[in-house]
Amino acid sequence: MHFLTGIAQRIRRQEDVMAQVNSQPADQVMHGLLPRRVLDTVLDAMTDHEKLSLEVLDNEVKSRVFAWVIYKMLTTVGEQAVRCLDWL
Repeated sequence: MHFLTGIAQRIRRQEDVMAQVNSQPADQVMHGLLPRRVLDTVLDAMTDHEKLSLEVLDNEVKSRVFAWVIYKMLTTVGEQAVRCLDWL
């Protein structure tokens, strides 16, 4: 969870991504800047979280799910962000 939170915090500081997150429906966001920026941010965080980063980078399905969870964290407040992990 700490890894996800850290990635979400880094993404939240990117104004262009957040503009899409705040103004477009989820399906459009997932085809916009967010998925690539999540991967870029994971690459940046690799030294801090090497094993988790490699799992996201090596598996396309995990990468998409990870981006979806980040999206949910960016659009959901408090405890609801944790609940979005239940469907994984």
